[in-house]
Amino acid sequence: MTGAGLVPAPLPSERGLPARNEAEAARMAALPNMKPPTGWHSRGYLPHFDGGTIPQTVTFRLADALPKVVLDRWDNELATIA
Repeated sequence: MTGAGLVPAPLPSERGLPARNEAEAARMAALPNMKPPTGWHSRGYLPHFDGGTIPQTVTFRLADALPKVVLDRWDNELATIA
């Protein structure tokens, strides 16, 4: 990794191509044998995405993330337009 949260670009070998230069060949040789990405899959409960070097983010919304006043106002607005 080159910095916090940054993911290096996929290697040519990950796309089925040969290395383009010596630096890339060295980087490819330094990587452990990795399984190919499996894409979307499930073990029976939550779906998972294994995209290899594709960056991923997860967003969590906590129950108390918004003030009750805002939630009440949205409920009122929704009731008036529905």
